Amino acid sequence: MKRNLTSIICINILIVVLLMGCSPKNTVVGSGLSVYLNQNDPMRNIIESYNLNCDESDKIQITSFRNSEELSTKISTEMMAGYGPDLITHFSIFGGNLPYLKFIQKNAFMDIQELIENDNSDDKINFEDLNRVVMDSGIYSGKRVFIPLSYSAEILLTTKEMCEEYNVILDPPITYDNINDRLMTFVTAAKKKNNMYTFVPISIAFANLIDDDIDIVNKSSNLDSKEFKDNFYRLHDIYIPFKKKNFYQPNEGLANGTYLFSAMSDMGSRPNITFDFYCDFIKKYSKTPVLVNKFPSKNNQISAQVDSFLAINNNSQKKESAYKFIKYALQYNTQIKLATNAIPVSNSAYEYFRENVINFTDVDISQIDVDIENFLNKYEGFVKNINICRLKDAYYLIKIVSPCLEELFAGKVDEEQCIKNLISKTNIYLNE
Repeated sequence: MKRNLTSIICINILIVVLLMGCSPKNTVVGSGLSVYLNQNDPMRNIIESYNLNCDESDKIQITSFRNSEELSTKISTEMMAGYGPDLITHFSIFGGNLPYLKFIQKNAFMDIQELIENDNSDDKINFEDLNRVVMDSGIYSGKRVFIPLSYSAEILLTTKEMCEEYNVILDPPITYDNINDRLMTFVTAAKKKNNMYTFVPISIAFANLIDDDIDIVNKSSNLDSKEFKDNFYRLHDIYIPFKKKNFYQPNEGLANGTYLFSAMSDMGSRPNITFDFYCDFIKKYSKTPVLVNKFPSKNNQISAQVDSFLAINNNSQKKESAYKFIKYALQYNTQIKLATNAIPVSNSAYEYFRENVINFTDVDISQIDVDIENFLNKYEGFVKNINICRLKDAYYLIKIVSPCLEELFAGKVDEEQCIKNLISKTNIYLNE
């Protein structure tokens, strides 16, 4: 069973260095439509299956890259220069840290709605079977610039035992206004023990706050507002400097009391993956896991992030062929294959995984104390009520946000200077 941190945002990974001159490792021979992929990208298998049955003129040529850095360099250079592959595909953990929202700002992606409205074929996109909120995340300024294929609910994990020990109240949800009061007992104890942490990684909480207050496509931000600054200060109040010697994997750290909350991608994944993790956690640690909405919640948000999507290069001469593949990627059988970890945008594909939660787990549930219906009700309380879904700009978060936060966490700057630096660098990024 796959264990990995939230793929939403990994602020602590290395900053992408955009070097010129990186060349692809190999090219899969095809004809016509072009796409660039990391060599481990799950989209590869989908494209290869599609190529077996599509018309010769619609076949897709895959140019492979050794790693995400090479892929990012190639696409960024070409897209900003006005060319690039016909089809743009993104998986959060394989697609590199590309400035997709800057591409949208520069009108690099076509408005796919034009093709949708002119499609009278029998296999036209059935929007009734697609998650509306998630699909709407691809619309900017009235244009449908990308088609989401899968998404991840922004769900956190804690344990019943930790919440009871430190009097952490989860209902009603933790917000920016009440976060200090709700977590005060834990934070006080953690600072005395010097080996306990509120959230791992804490940078994700800051990144979510910042992401809520910027609009890269429309070149605007609220980072200089009183509300943003007050919320930033509140988050910093619960920050506890992290020591590498205390590092544990998220599930182990939760079980041994090192972490209070953890952002875990398995928690926001397909229902069967989440259930498998949930059961495995109970079996291995004899603790009671609790699913929690991304905190602090803002304006009653239950949020998700786009995990994968397809877009069409605005300069492509093969837009119709690219659109045919998008329709293929949204079909039920393709969605089942495509959603390797995340939640498929197809509602019927989601229901397939939900109905088979027991069949996908390796844990003998008869040997543990787990209420399946209670789990599903809690999980779907998040997934079925998602009211906002966004594409995260990983490039901005890593290139701009991460260095500012690292200076704050290292004690090199205070809160006020950190915000000033963040505003200055963000304004440059928005307008370059």
